[in-house]
Amino acid sequence: MVGPGRPQLVLFGSSIVQYSFSDGGWGATLANIYSRTADVILRGYAGWNSRSALKVLDQVFPKDAVIQPSLVIVYFGGNDSMPPHPSGQGPHVPLSEFTENMRKIGEHILSLSDKTRVIFLTPPPMNERQIQAVFGDAMRGRSNELCRPYAEALLNLCREINVKGIDLWNAIQQQDDWLNTCFTDGIHFTAKASEIVVKEILKVVREADWKPSLHRKLLPVEFPFDSGLPNSPRHSDLELSRNKKLEPPPRPGILVDVTVNTKTLLVEYTFQSEQKKPMVGPGRPQLVLFGSSIVQYSFSDGGWGATLANIYSRTADVILRGYAGWNSRSALKVLEPSVPKVYFGGNDSVPPHPSGQGPHVPLSEFTENMRKIGEHLLSLSDKTRVIFLTPPPMTERQIQLVFGDAMRGRSNELCRPYAEALLNLCREINVKGIDLWNAIQQQDDWLNTCFTKSLPVEFPFDSGLPNSPRHSDLELSRNKKLEPPPRPGSLGLRIRTVYSL
Repeated sequence: MVGPGRPQLVLFGSSIVQYSFSDGGWGATLANIYSRTADVILRGYAGWNSRSALKVLDQVFPKDAVIQPSLVIVYFGGNDSMPPHPSGQGPHVPLSEFTENMRKIGEHILSLSDKTRVIFLTPPPMNERQIQAVFGDAMRGRSNELCRPYAEALLNLCREINVKGIDLWNAIQQQDDWLNTCFTDGIHFTAKASEIVVKEILKVVREADWKPSLHRKLLPVEFPFDSGLPNSPRHSDLELSRNKKLEPPPRPGILVDVTVNTKTLLVEYTFQSEQKKPMVGPGRPQLVLFGSSIVQYSFSDGGWGATLANIYSRTADVILRGYAGWNSRSALKVLEPSVPKVYFGGNDSVPPHPSGQGPHVPLSEFTENMRKIGEHLLSLSDKTRVIFLTPPPMTERQIQLVFGDAMRGRSNELCRPYAEALLNLCREINVKGIDLWNAIQQQDDWLNTCFTKSLPVEFPFDSGLPNSPRHSDLELSRNKKLEPPPRPGSLGLRIRTVYSL
């Protein structure tokens, strides 16, 4: 377990699941939406059918696991519906067997605990012409005609066993020009199709009468800033930028894009204890991302966290522990009792706020905080590894244009010593350090390409959480175009999609 207990939302299925953290994928978007309230765990296995899933069901979801998932989103059916292969070795599963397999999968997951919920996703339609162009004869016979009965049978099963079902078959086809906008290769989803999947999932979660609810607005936010943490920043760097005299209180449900500001991150790599039962399926290494907004929003808009999760999709779990607005001081306060992984620096380096409540931490204290954080992590086990990322540079002119005088004084001149001090500390305590300060500046035209240009909006301040967003009604997704993973230094966010959360 990483930090305080959180609900687990497990994505279980074939390639539609395994690749859900790439290309603006729906899995990454869910992880971003639930970034401070629940863990989204990826259990995707490209090429699998319901028969394969059933064989390992007890391994992926052991009934005696210490922690059981709160929600499992299951997708199988596309591979099952393929025509039989002449060798008899293909993924085809007859419709009757598919239905029975999915029944057993649903019943097994529901039996894990009285609070475990299930959502089945039906097979979506496909672009047969695109499949032929991409795969040639290798996918000959894969068709909507064969796939549709599997979608219909799954919805009938959902009604029969009282499991929530999402009709992707029809939802995708309601998208304008869906044949040309929803698939990368005729089968797998573009960001546009993933938006549809996310909207449908959020609708089900919002309308379900589950107790407890899994609606992200009703889940507790981890480490809210009214929790009495000593010396924790009482306001985020963007909250400090707001003119209290001239502006009304912010409206609920609005997101702040702060990635041009705070830079905090630690990537920690640890193996689960052999003495404990795994939380979800066979034991995997955990890669924990711990820091401020650069971490919290790392699963949005082609973020580096989502890219890591995609790369490690079948080998390790990438666990998100991001807390927008935090500095090394606030991280240190919660490190020992709860969160065993960390990073920080960008917020620490901002000038002191006149109120005395800003995120500024003096350089000497920052260095000592990071030393304690690193030493604590290294003490967790002899197989725990740590990487510190330095604060990156910033575009001072862009900060001025976006935030005006509210961010006056935030500068590379003040930030650079924190980056240098962190690298010196890494050498001293034998921790790996990544020099983002210089790596970003080696990017061509970095001042204009490495930071977002969207204007800031406010965090929702409902529930008395001035510094920890309960996530937004504006959610983020990747560039609609098919593109390679973002280059190092592409740290920004783009507000792309409005979800009804």
